[in-house]
Amino acid sequence: MICVPDTATGQEIDLELPAEYPISPQIKGALKAVGGVVMVEEI
Repeated sequence: MICVPDTATGQEIDLELPAEYPISPQIKGALKAVGGVVMVEEI
């Protein structure tokens, strides 16, 4: 699942992905480095 902000409403939108993807510490670090990303957490 991915949670992204809706800039028009200021609310969050949850997007459910069609499959599970393995997330390594390197991928988490890369996601954190993307502009606008506030938090990356595993749920």
